[in-house]
Amino acid sequence: TTAVTKKVNGKDAITASVGQTVLYTITSNVPQNMQYYNSYSYTYTDTPFAGQTVNLDSLTVKVGNKSLNKGADYTVTPNTNGTFTVTIISIKRQPAGAVITV
Repeated sequence: TTAVTKKVNGKDAITASVGQTVLYTITSNVPQNMQYYNSYSYTYTDTPFAGQTVNLDSLTVKVGNKSLNKGADYTVTPNTNGTFTVTIISIKRQPAGAVITV
């Protein structure tokens, strides 16, 4: 299991007003020992708070200092229950232990 951290405007918690734009980041690390798998993808599923709208087009993914390419390296999928999923499909090509930032 890899630990995941979520921050809003760089903090653990904030108070936001209706209509206010906030920046939140999800971070973790590239898993170790992926060489033992034929295929491997890394998936985040997030549940926005009630009343929160997420601009899925603004999502970016970085591993270390490298920006990944949407479509080639990762996908963003809105789910019918209001959640969304980010899947890093190129995770096996990333250095083990590197910081992932969404």
